[in-house]
Order: sequence, then C-alpha cells, then structure tokens
Amino acid sequence: GSLWLAEFVWQALRTDALAQLATYHAGHPTRWGMPREEWRSRLRLGAREALAVLAALVAAGEVVEPRGGQVRLVAHEPHLAPAQEDAAQELLARYHQQLFAPPDRAEAERDVGTDAVAFFVERGDLVRVSPDILFAREAYETGVSRLLAHLRVEGRLTVGQARDLLMTTRKYIVPLLEHLDAQRLTTRAGDDRVLGPAANLEAS
Repeated sequence: GSLWLAEFVWQALRTDALAQLATYHAGHPTRWGMPREEWRSRLRLGAREALAVLAALVAAGEVVEPRGGQVRLVAHEPHLAPAQEDAAQELLARYHQQLFAPPDRAEAERDVGTDAVAFFVERGDLVRVSPDILFAREAYETGVSRLLAHLRVEGRLTVGQARDLLMTTRKYIVPLLEHLDAQRLTTRAGDDRVLGPAANLEAS
C-alpha cells in the first residue's frame, strides 16, 4: 500500500512478525491462529501499519488469516498435543455414545482442557448450541433433522415433544431449541415452536 520501509527495517519487522506467530503456535498448538490484535500489539504497530504488514506477508505466501480476527503461519496446522490425544479421543467417544445427553462444556474442559474443547468446536467435531451445551456433529444434525421433520408434518412442536423425540431432558432440549430459534430454523409461537424462515428456505 502506501507504507514504505527501508529494506533492513522491513526484514527485521518481517522476522519479528513471523517469530511472534511461531512462538504463539508452539504454545497453543490447538488454536487456529493468533488473535490479530495481540499480534499487532506485540509488534508495537499502529492499526494502519499492521494491516500493511499483514497484507505483505499474505501476498508473500507466509501468513494466512484462517478466520475472523486471527493470523497464522501457512505451515501451521492446529493439532492436539500428544499428552492430550488419549483423553481427547475418549471424550469424543463419550459425545458419540451419549448423543442427546452428552457431557456439558465444563465437564469436557475439566477432562481435556479448554484449548482441546475449543479445537473440537472450531474443527466442527462438536457443535456449540449454548455456552454450556455442546453436541457431537452427528447428534446435532440428527436432532435438527428429526425436529424439523416433525414440524413439517405437525406444524407445531412443544418442548415436551422435542424432548421425547430425542429421548433427552430439558437441560439439553431447551438450549437446542433456543439455538434453532437463533438460526431462524424455528420460531417461538407462545410456548411452542413453528418452522422458521430459514427452514422454509432450506426446504425449497
């Protein structure tokens, strides 16, 4: 862009920018990237300068922005630390065995740590429906399919019917229904649910 630097200044800045990311990835192997604002702060750059540096590193194929507000080295692939692997796989197995009554997030984080749980959510193995409730991707997709199928036939869905369809409890079904409301797949009609505009679009 409009930012000009002496070559030796640029090389020093580039080296520091990449080193900051490498250090962050080594300390947080499960995370997809370093928060962009943290990266900018560590480099002591203003917002305009940081954007220019980031654009140059992206153009050079050294850095990517994997998702909103993060930066990572091209070579970095998020992964579980070896010490986390066994416990993490056991946790995922529990989510698949207890499809509609899985461990809550606090329990999962006690078992494997917050970074490992966030890793599974970001990778898509687990779906967050509320701050406390996560479902295995399979459970989420199956549950949503069953609830919407009922609505397409019956027109309305009570909390009790939803609970019985998934053979679960209010602890899980209420956050799931509220999540579907937020996704506009369902809409509240008093205490019941009806199909939302997003479900009608999906069907068409």
